[in-house]
Amino acid sequence: MSSSAEPTPDGTLAAGDPGDETARRYYYQWTYAASICCLLLEDTLDVAEVFLEHHEDVLLKHSNGQCTGIQVKTRDSDQALWKTSDDAVKSSLARFASLDVKFPEVFRAFRFATNHPILASKDATSLKYVLGQIGSGKPLNELGSKIINFVGRVAKAASCSCDEVWGALLKTHAFDDLPKLNDVETRLLADVTNLWAPAQTYSLGVVTKAIRNLVDRCARASSLRKRCSGLEISRIS
Repeated sequence: MSSSAEPTPDGTLAAGDPGDETARRYYYQWTYAASICCLLLEDTLDVAEVFLEHHEDVLLKHSNGQCTGIQVKTRDSDQALWKTSDDAVKSSLARFASLDVKFPEVFRAFRFATNHPILASKDATSLKYVLGQIGSGKPLNELGSKIINFVGRVAKAASCSCDEVWGALLKTHAFDDLPKLNDVETRLLADVTNLWAPAQTYSLGVVTKAIRNLVDRCARASSLRKRCSGLEISRIS
């Protein structure tokens, strides 16, 4: 028998095994998507269906048939701020451009959504600045060489033209107000409580059960087993 002083698998942190951290990120995405699904309960927000891991991390279908594509990116609080030089930023924008080309006139908007701050500066290193300049109405050739080069890099990654990237970026917005990794369940509870009327009268236990069911629905939807409609979400309890 081994002595109690010897290391054991259950009491030792695994090195070089990112599976648990990967699972944590997926759980975050499912839980955040559950918050997005709450929009189905509010008619004025014009969300008819929600798809997960289908063309985008989260794909919203609106009542007129148009769509909004959302890329969800997470980082720990001690990591660097998001910059346009990050591969994840470039690949997300390239994905938006590719979808906009593949499905003309279908996408009304794209969102780069993250739980981590995006660099705030007035130059081409800031995604918000670049998108703001593109949305200003100025032609690309008047926005400076660094923004032109950035659009070119995205175009190369997307295998499409700079004009096609330009069209997609005109519809793209960047948000860094997603909940932190450890706060996503709290945000979901707040969203369900605000938008699901029965939550005002049900016990916390019942609401918690409903939330878990909704996250489970989102997990299954991520495997393309099921998509979420407003009727289904209204029955999550």
